[in-house]
Amino acid sequence: MSALRDLSKKKEPFFLAVGFIKPHLPFVSPKKYWDLYDPATIQLAPNPFRPKDAPEYSILPARTAELPRNPQGSGPSRSRPAAQARLLRGVSYTDAQVGKVLDTGPPGLRDNTIVVLWGDHG
Repeated sequence: MSALRDLSKKKEPFFLAVGFIKPHLPFVSPKKYWDLYDPATIQLAPNPFRPKDAPEYSILPARTAELPRNPQGSGPSRSRPAAQARLLRGVSYTDAQVGKVLDTGPPGLRDNTIVVLWGDHG
């Protein structure tokens, strides 16, 4: 995070992109982040179906290397067993890492900074 400290010392605006791998498989996070939630209380998406008229390739091929299709092979292409779907919603570890990045900057940096969180998983 020395890049953030160095950039924040300059007078001109700056852009810093930070990427996180942990929202991707394999999910390896400290146990304390998994223990934050009771899996039974994690709500599932009300509509697990592919958007109407979305082509099959827009959902599956890019994800099959990371997360194979539902092994039953029937139903909506994004359907998963409930336990697996709940596991896929865990983002607290990445959330904590974003906080660490923001905490790295000097006092007052947040008052004059635009933070954009951009995700490719919805």
